[in-house]
Amino acid sequence: MASPSAMVTERLFETFIPGFSIASRTLDSVFHIDLSNYLQYLIGVAAVFVATKYVLEGATLLLWRYFSSTVDVGVDDEVYNYVMYWLSRQPFSNNTPSFSASSRTELDFHSYLNRGRKSHSDDGYDSDIGSDEDFDTYWERTKRRGKLKQLHFTPSIGSHYFRYKGRLLKFNRSKQKLSAFTFSDHVSISCLGWDTSFLKELLEEAQQEYIRRDGDKTIIYRSAKGSKGEDSNWSRCMARHPRPMSTVVLDSNQKQDFMQDVKDYLHPFTRRWYANRGIPYRRGYLFHGPPGCGKTSLCFAAAGDLGLKIYIINLNSRNLTEEGLASLFSSLPARCMVLLEDIDTAGVITNNRADSNSDGTATTGPAAAEAAIKTAAKEGKAPSAQAADQSRPGVSLSGLLNTIDGIASSEGRILVMTTNHIENLDPALLRPGRVDMTIRFEYADTNALQDLYRTIYTKLDGDIKYSTRQRHGRSGSKAKSMKDANGKANCNVKVAKHDDASVAQVNGVLAPSSNASTPHNTTLTPHQKQAPGTGIHRHSLSPADIDSLAIEFASRIPAGKFTPAEIQGYLLRHKYSPHKAVEGVEEWVNGFVREGDGGVGSEKNDKGGKGVIS
Repeated sequence: MASPSAMVTERLFETFIPGFSIASRTLDSVFHIDLSNYLQYLIGVAAVFVATKYVLEGATLLLWRYFSSTVDVGVDDEVYNYVMYWLSRQPFSNNTPSFSASSRTELDFHSYLNRGRKSHSDDGYDSDIGSDEDFDTYWERTKRRGKLKQLHFTPSIGSHYFRYKGRLLKFNRSKQKLSAFTFSDHVSISCLGWDTSFLKELLEEAQQEYIRRDGDKTIIYRSAKGSKGEDSNWSRCMARHPRPMSTVVLDSNQKQDFMQDVKDYLHPFTRRWYANRGIPYRRGYLFHGPPGCGKTSLCFAAAGDLGLKIYIINLNSRNLTEEGLASLFSSLPARCMVLLEDIDTAGVITNNRADSNSDGTATTGPAAAEAAIKTAAKEGKAPSAQAADQSRPGVSLSGLLNTIDGIASSEGRILVMTTNHIENLDPALLRPGRVDMTIRFEYADTNALQDLYRTIYTKLDGDIKYSTRQRHGRSGSKAKSMKDANGKANCNVKVAKHDDASVAQVNGVLAPSSNASTPHNTTLTPHQKQAPGTGIHRHSLSPADIDSLAIEFASRIPAGKFTPAEIQGYLLRHKYSPHKAVEGVEEWVNGFVREGDGGVGSEKNDKGGKGVIS
């Protein structure tokens, strides 16, 4: 029987080590080992273990604090995307026992994620359909997959250790409190030693790997409010495949002059030339014309052709102030393209310029708006929407002019402004030095109509992917052989899969692949091979045939009445039927109603009248 002192000691151990009494009794009854005789040794081992743990933790903390170099990265900086993307590709990110999982879909959150696996935005999904799989089967599989959000894994909050190129690195991720309900992500990477060159090389490698992920895509940024509630900053929006300049519907001479002017501005000798003559190194362009004529498309195509990033600013944003606009321009890279869309609709042009009565009382602008709000409050009425809108903080015309052409404005950037109504712009905004070149976009003329048709129906690399059965489902053509007039199988028949249709190659001649029998010795005329409704893909047309159809297509549309976007929208409805596009265009023209001319869509709903196009 254990002594009273041993029982007290056993209860004490039970308090700090749950289950100790059970283990002690079990060892005593089974192995006849009385743990009370070894308590002093157990206490000594436990003390040594705890002391060693604290010493090692303290020594490790001191080692990493005073004998290591560290790089800190905030979430507001693009370097954060570089580091997180680089980490996502390291083996330790997949093997760490502590990680964070998320299915969020915000653009900023996804900008650094590893795109090695397919995601819903990947280009690889357009070829996920099998060679013998019809569209219905493919779509059922895609719908099931679409219900499951893709999970993304990143190292969790805390410290993580890993080795890279023979060096031991420490990755630390934490949350910094910005306000009562706002937290910001913060990461740091440390390595032993005071030499920071290794960390700098790591950051350069992360940047290069991040850039290689985008390839030749055009990167687009938008202005966004800072995470700390301070000035606006640039937030990566998306990466898009570049648009060929040939697809922009504009006079070739205008396109050539514009591109030559931009290239001349970006030439390395131009900056020095400007500096030697005391000229600010800036360039501004104004694109004006009806909506849907390709103003933004030209900007996007030029940026893709030159490999420039696009930075978009919404001057109508309620969060944008003059200080924020100046901060955005000051943080632009040396060579980029800044886009201000629809500047004629921005409040900086008319709403913020205060006019005065003869007695000096302001009638428009923030002062008048504030007075209107006070008057409405005294009368017990709600202020008008116009007064409330004018009273909000915004960007004045003088603030915009100082930002783009002031003494403290940034240099090296290309400013592109678009407008639908150039007559509404203030002359001060259009003077040379702020707008150096003006390009007018007009409704599609005959040449533009022909170019649009050729663009849609000209064969391009990567078009040939799907057959009719894959595109339209089980109702598509299933014939894999053709029979001659006597019902005998023709051994010379092959099935050639085109982008839109499966066509049978009979003795070298393309014919529609259908259930109907076709004599193998029948030679199809060009019109028969390309007749609408036969299922023949547009790529069976020769360039000469496409040119002739383009001329016919343009002859059936009144020149100077439609925007390129409207024509393209019609052609996309017949993107696999070039003849149908030609035959049905006159009916489409007669039934067209532009929004604002009495209709709400692009075509009339009633069949009795004709639309107004002017």
